[in-house]
Amino acid sequence: MDLVCPFCGSAFQIDKNGLTENQEEVYCPDCGGEVVLVTETPKTSNAKEEETFFKEDPDETIGNKIATRLELVKPILFHPISFFKTVNKINKNVAIQFAMLIMTIGIILNTLWSHVFGYSGIVRPTNLWFYIILIPIGILIETAFIHSLLFIFRGLNKNFWETSKVVCFKEACFLLMLIPYSNIQLVIRIGYVIYTTIGLAEVHKISKAKSFLPTIIFNVGAILIANYIFYIHRQILGV
Repeated sequence: MDLVCPFCGSAFQIDKNGLTENQEEVYCPDCGGEVVLVTETPKTSNAKEEETFFKEDPDETIGNKIATRLELVKPILFHPISFFKTVNKINKNVAIQFAMLIMTIGIILNTLWSHVFGYSGIVRPTNLWFYIILIPIGILIETAFIHSLLFIFRGLNKNFWETSKVVCFKEACFLLMLIPYSNIQLVIRIGYVIYTTIGLAEVHKISKAKSFLPTIIFNVGAILIANYIFYIHRQILGV
């Protein structure tokens, strides 16, 4: 066994067969310094494999599909950076299905709460299914808008569908519709800004400052347009 004295730097050899079973040190033949013996053990890697949050099963039933997509809510909300780093491994169809599922649940709950507690909901019960059908169209419009802004701000490093995954998965915030609160939409909108900013930064490999710009521009614009439409609607109804 080849050893080097840490005190004088002298290199020397020892015979392993001459060591006792539990011997932990030897002494340098030149300076007499104590040299600790380190037993070599096979190196084990502590590095975790890149975490995958979703594995698609082509044979899963509709019930299982709903369950597996709902399971994505936890990593999105509580581990967004890790989730969006691996979102490229998730098929775009899964992302769209996730958004439609979450938004459908949210819209139905909001309609229910508005009926029970008597406040104005997002949609009227008679228009419920019409708005649900519009969900994928809204996703495409939002993706196109944000994707274009990323291009303008020179933050575009991935294709349209990768941007759409961020737009879809940030809809996990929409489950806050579980809370029967009339102004919960504002809380959800703030969540949209936070998670879209994180998602775009991780997917497009840009700074959060650069991903925040298209996010805040879109969301402020969406709020202004929604308020204007609501105002026109009230004027027409004479409320």
